[in-house]
Amino acid sequence: MRAVGGWDAYNVTEDADIGFRLARAGYRLGTIARPTLETAPTSLGQWGPQRARWIKGHLQTLTVHTRMRAQRGPRTLLALVVTLAVPIASSNLHAPAMLIAAIGMALDQMADGQSSIPIADLSLYALGWAASAACGALGVVRSGGAPRYLHLLGMAGYWMMWTIASPRAVWQFFFAPHHWDKTAHAPRTGRRAP
Repeated sequence: MRAVGGWDAYNVTEDADIGFRLARAGYRLGTIARPTLETAPTSLGQWGPQRARWIKGHLQTLTVHTRMRAQRGPRTLLALVVTLAVPIASSNLHAPAMLIAAIGMALDQMADGQSSIPIADLSLYALGWAASAACGALGVVRSGGAPRYLHLLGMAGYWMMWTIASPRAVWQFFFAPHHWDKTAHAPRTGRRAP
C-alpha cells in the first residue's frame, strides 16, 4: 500500500482508486470468484444515495488518475476510460437517448400512421437491450437465482433511474466531495458463504 501511495481516505469509492493505483504500479488485478453475499439496497431511498456515491467516486477516481500522466501507461489509461468514463457517460445518456427515440417514434407514427424508421435501426436497439438483459439474467443464474421477467424487462427502467442519482453525484462531486452516503444493508438470511 505504501509503495503505491497509500489509501485515499477521501475517495468515496476507495476500491476503484486503489485498484488503479495498483495497476499503475504494474500489479495484476483480478475478480474474486466467490460472492460477497452483500445485499443490494431494497428501496429507491437507499439505492439513490448509494448509486450517487458510486458515480461521484468514479468521477473522483477518474479525475485523480487522469492527472497522473507521468505514471500512467496506455493500458492503464484504456482501463480507466473503459471502466469509469464510458459507463458514467453511457448511463447518463441512456435516459435522454431513450426519450428522444420514443418521441421520434411517436411523432413519426402520428404523421401518417406508418413508421419510417428502418427495421435495422429498431433491431439494433432491441438486440442491444436484449444482450444486456441476457447478461443480467446470466448473472442471476450464476449467483444461484432464477431470472424473472423483471430482471429482463426492468433493465431499461433501471438504466433510466440513473438520471435520479447523477445530479446528486455531480453536485456532491463539486460541493461535498468527501461526504459519504451510508447504505443500509439488510442481513442475508438462510445463506452462508461457500
